[in-house]
Amino acid sequence: MTITVDAWAASVDGQYIDKDGYGYPVWQCHDVWLDYLVRVAGGSQYMGYAPTDFTDSVFTHFPVNGVDAVFTKHYGTAGIRKGDVVFWAYGSPYYPSSHVAVALAAPANGFVYTMTQNPGATHRETLPLAGALGYLRPNNIPDTGEDDLTPEQAQQLSAIHAALTTLPKRTADEVLNRPFDRKGGTQTGEVSLGGIVGWIDSQFEKIPDKVFKRRFNRKGGTQTGDVSLEDVVSWIDSQFENIRNKFTS
Repeated sequence: MTITVDAWAASVDGQYIDKDGYGYPVWQCHDVWLDYLVRVAGGSQYMGYAPTDFTDSVFTHFPVNGVDAVFTKHYGTAGIRKGDVVFWAYGSPYYPSSHVAVALAAPANGFVYTMTQNPGATHRETLPLAGALGYLRPNNIPDTGEDDLTPEQAQQLSAIHAALTTLPKRTADEVLNRPFDRKGGTQTGEVSLGGIVGWIDSQFEKIPDKVFKRRFNRKGGTQTGDVSLEDVVSWIDSQFENIRNKFTS
């Protein structure tokens, strides 16, 4: 039977953990990983053994020893959440011999709050993520997206979700005809996107046909071939039509 992340963290806090009798001192960061693997993720200790002398090889050689039966591998640090096992690379600035720790919260400002060991006994500490390779996530911990929320925060999140699902879709007219204050320039007063489009159309109507339809070579950009001012105007109209479709579909 496995236990929760919180129950596990409370049980190992302040303890010297040695699961394999390896290293000097024998209370290594890897022992925390082995204990967590068995008691929380439901794996066997053998699954967590490093294929080299350094703990980061569990991550770099994943899957090894069948550990993929109870964990999934994720690169980077942006998605870390409570319960993930974070691995630091051999040669990393803060952990030149590599390191592993269990995240107790999502990262913030380049640091992550963890349960870690060595130096010292197993303890809670905020560690820098510089040099972290990624993390392994236990398959038996559901991804609810609310692991690190207080009950009050979870309730607020649910209320926000409910409100968003009841919002009516904005219509194209709301977008195109919403007035806003002009910023800069010589004109004053309010204007709408629809009004701007109408003014542009009126200016193009003043251009002689022979100029409007004359084709010229494109200069710069990624497109090639001849184009006319008429083609450009048609393309602009199509973009506004895309806006309309996005809000009405």
